[in-house]
Amino acid sequence: MFKGNFGLLLNSFFNSLKPSKMGLLVLNIIFSSVLASAETLSTKPHISAELVTEKASVKAGQDLEVGIKFVLESGWHIYWENPGDSGEAPRIIWGLPFDITARPIGWPAPEKIIVGPLADYGYSGQVLLISKFKIPEFLSEKPFEIKAKVKWLVCSQVCIPGSTDLDLFLPVINSEPLFTSNHDLFEKTRASHPLPLPENIKINVGSLHKSFRIEIQGLQDLNQAYFFPLHPLQVDNFADQKISGSTLTVKKSEQLNEDPQILEGVLKIGTQSYLIKSAVAVTEESTPLWLEILFAFLGGLILNLMPCVFPVLSMKVFGFLKNLNEEREKIKAHARAYMFGVIISFWTLVAVLLALKAGGQHLGWGFQLQSPPFVASLAIILFLFGLNLVGVFQIGESLMGIGHSLTKKEGFGGDFFTGVLATVVATPCTAPFMGSAIGFALSQNALITFLIFTSLALGLSAPYVFLAYNPRVGKILPKPGPWMETLKQITAFLIFATVIWLVSVLSVQAPPPYLVMVMGSLFLVGITAWLLHRWPYSKKTRILALLLVLLALFIVISKNENPKNALVWEEFSPEKISSYKAEGKTSFVDFTAAWCISCKVNELVVFSSPRVKEELKKHKIVLLKADWTSQDPKITQALAELGRSGVPTYAIFQPGKNPVLLPEVITPGIVINALP
Repeated sequence: MFKGNFGLLLNSFFNSLKPSKMGLLVLNIIFSSVLASAETLSTKPHISAELVTEKASVKAGQDLEVGIKFVLESGWHIYWENPGDSGEAPRIIWGLPFDITARPIGWPAPEKIIVGPLADYGYSGQVLLISKFKIPEFLSEKPFEIKAKVKWLVCSQVCIPGSTDLDLFLPVINSEPLFTSNHDLFEKTRASHPLPLPENIKINVGSLHKSFRIEIQGLQDLNQAYFFPLHPLQVDNFADQKISGSTLTVKKSEQLNEDPQILEGVLKIGTQSYLIKSAVAVTEESTPLWLEILFAFLGGLILNLMPCVFPVLSMKVFGFLKNLNEEREKIKAHARAYMFGVIISFWTLVAVLLALKAGGQHLGWGFQLQSPPFVASLAIILFLFGLNLVGVFQIGESLMGIGHSLTKKEGFGGDFFTGVLATVVATPCTAPFMGSAIGFALSQNALITFLIFTSLALGLSAPYVFLAYNPRVGKILPKPGPWMETLKQITAFLIFATVIWLVSVLSVQAPPPYLVMVMGSLFLVGITAWLLHRWPYSKKTRILALLLVLLALFIVISKNENPKNALVWEEFSPEKISSYKAEGKTSFVDFTAAWCISCKVNELVVFSSPRVKEELKKHKIVLLKADWTSQDPKITQALAELGRSGVPTYAIFQPGKNPVLLPEVITPGIVINALP
């Protein structure tokens, strides 16, 4: 603050003097050295971050380049915009005056960093990340303040997240700005930025079965060529890239199920690098179609042993052992119903996938698991099945009695549904042979795609069909007995483990309020199981149970919020309150904690309300969250100053006014009416 006020005094003095050209230069030097000294340097474990500029002052109408300079200890690194196999790229949130926006970060060409079995893309030693600001033609004479909130992940054998707030004042002077001591660093960094591809250099990308072939025409001495993909999960980052003549061969990632239409990235050749963006052409390979179909079948067969599918398959084996004494044709019919359930489910997934692709979306195997409502619904269904297997209730005697038409034909409808469930839970997994077969299928026409996925479905259903058509094999298996009940209950716990994994996926995909809704839906499923256990033969109980399950599914399907529409909360600090007051801004502080039930209810009811979101954005309210889940002296002190000792507490801070406190239990109307 002192430096900013001192800058204002100097600026006023400078304008009153109207000096000569030489005097102007001298004052520029003095003025720049004083205010440029406000550069902040933050030193953290194994890394330092500094806010630096190339020029010592700001001139209206002239672009200004600003950067974050990272200096790292030996053996430590930070990440490029595509971090590779692990890590996270640095993030910079700029705070600029006059509604000035920063252009995207200029990323120098990265280096490949091997960490054990992983390969990262990033920087070691020293790196400067530059952003360019477009300065308007008309600018006030007060010092130009630049704020930057910087977050990073610095890694060696371990990774340490870090963040800092940097602040810098620069004088606004009409003369040509002088360069700072960082000018050479800016020049060197710009030289390391990838160049647009010159017209005389041609890049063609072909897609083979397991690799991309990048043909480079117009460049010599390609021995040191290396391709850094802009997007993750496209290439095998660890694998060596081989150059032969003018062709660079890059191994595909095992997790790449579908070729991208365009391959983007940085082609680095020695010290020079180029930005490339080329359409991907499918190249004919020697692998025949019949072999891809065989790979798909083998992949589906092995898929039965994957953790996500094995519990469902074991349920079918239990049914098979129980049905050994039935007529042979009935046993075969059970198997066919299960197989058709698997095949039709695969066909449905492929049809939806192809339809979405035709609409311009680029999706792959397991695309439906990118939808939080689908993941939540799957967790609810599996939780219900787990409760059934552990013996809390019997589906056949109660819940399925509601839909008796599904299973009245000797349970064939139930076999079909089990095939559907096997397909659904199989989608998170990829077995050996599957990756290449699916990647090939999704790059072909619809007929071949359906053919390969049908082979995959046949492989998934093959073990049970084989047992049904070969009853002699079944006789080798142990005879039904108490061991089956024990194994069935063990299977239930495997399913519960799958539910936990699905909830962990949701914790990454969706905001915390939605996760609370999912847990509430699982609670409803628990009540459903208790009702069916307590009154298993009551028709009213069955109807109520069905309604509770449907309500649980409705909650997770209808209440999912797009993260783009969610409110953005900053981390609370008393300094931020003072800063925003000085800027004439109003702050809304939510004092909350993860263990506070009232807080969570208010979040669900109030802060997810479209009206509240609209009003908060309309009034340009700064949202601050004071998370008191763990002991925090600053939050405790802030609560005490407000006359409160617990959460929830809601306070509105306005410039020149006392804080406005809201009641503990709030409604959308209370919040909206309290806004200035």
